[in-house]
Order: sequence, then structure tokens, then C-alpha cells
Amino acid sequence: MLRALAHARSLGIDGVLVLPYFMEEYVNVINRLADSGVAVATLSELPGTHCSSICSDDYNGALAAVNLLITRYNRPVHLFGPRDESSSTLDRYNAYCRAMTEAGFDREIKTHTSEIEAYGKDPESWTFEDKQERTAELAEAFLKKLKPPASIFCINDYMAQGIYRAAKRLRLEIGRDLTVTGFDDLPMARRLTPPLTSVRSPQGEVGYQAAALLHRLVAGELNIPVHLRVPMEVIERASC
Repeated sequence: MLRALAHARSLGIDGVLVLPYFMEEYVNVINRLADSGVAVATLSELPGTHCSSICSDDYNGALAAVNLLITRYNRPVHLFGPRDESSSTLDRYNAYCRAMTEAGFDREIKTHTSEIEAYGKDPESWTFEDKQERTAELAEAFLKKLKPPASIFCINDYMAQGIYRAAKRLRLEIGRDLTVTGFDDLPMARRLTPPLTSVRSPQGEVGYQAAALLHRLVAGELNIPVHLRVPMEVIERASC
């Protein structure tokens, strides 16, 4: 894919939308494309590039989810999930820290935040089996350190699914012993028992706005990079 992108200009391509990975090779190729006159927009802000971007507003989505747990149960919230270098994960973590700080729980941030490493890989790249069983193993070790009742904000729905599986093994009840929110509102969220509260990304709107942004870039209507964020929504269900 990187080799194809590098030849976009010679292939007569005027603009591209790129789902970037946080690798130096992507930064270099994207910057060379932009410098060659090809309009480039990334579907997530990629540090080091000087092109436009568009994505869901992960920061405010996470802020709303954590605030929901804090205000509803009047207790600090645990964060479960990896803290990799992707902009979306960092946004979610930073929003968590802000919500905890504003609620007066700043001293609990360090003790309530998980430190997860799994074979040195970003969980977004795990196989489907990894996303199910490995997250359950991590969640079980995480839950054994908690004293119910507890509130948990999960970085994504796969992490939340791991909490569900681990809770069943430890005979903890979701919605009573553990109140849980996920992120991304994947189809699994509504099928879990009980259904999972999660933050929904308006993927259709992101796609539409991305195409509109690229059109404006190709038409030369924008002279400087712009970074757009599409609002997200907390979908409340029985897990909290």
C-alpha cells in the first residue's frame, strides 16, 4: 500500500484518503505526497504529517462516558486498556484524566489506570482470537485487584468484552458489582449480557465529511491543513 501511495501522482490521482498507521514510513510517504501536490487527508490525525485530517471526537466522547460513571455512582473510575501512541487512544486517556481531575479524583488516576502490554503489539492488530481470549486473561488479572463495587471505563469494546468474560469467571455481576462502559459501540455491545453502554462513532458521517474534505482539498479551496472532529454519542445500556 505504501508503494502504491508513493506513485499516486504519476498514476493521475488527485487526492487520497489514508487510514494511517503510526509508523515513520507512513509519515514520510504522506508528506512526500502532500509536497508533490496530491491532496491528502488522513482518517485520524497522524503526528509528524502536514496534511488535513478527520476523525471522530474521541476526546469528548470519552469525557462524556467517564463523567457518566462518576456522576452516577460518585466514585473514581478505573481505566482498562492499553495506552499506545495512537491519537485516538491518547485522546481517550487524556479525557479520562480530565474527568477524574475535575471530579477531585486526581490522586486516584495512577492507582486506577491499568498498564497493559500484550506481546508488545497494539490490541487493534490482534487476531480475533486474541481480542477475545487474551483480553479476558488481562481483565481477570485486572479485576482480581479491584474491590467491588467498581466503575470501569474501557478503552474499546474488545476490552469491555474481556471484562465481561473475566467477571463471569470471578462470579461478579456486570451492572451491580461492576459498572462498565466501552468505546466504539461495535455490534457486540448490544448483544452482550447485559447490553454494554458504549460510545458510538458516527461512521457514516465521518465518511461523508471525509469525502467532502478531500473534494475541497482537490479543488484548492483550503490553503492550510484543517483537522475536523465529528461528535460522538454515549449509548446508555444496562451495564451501568
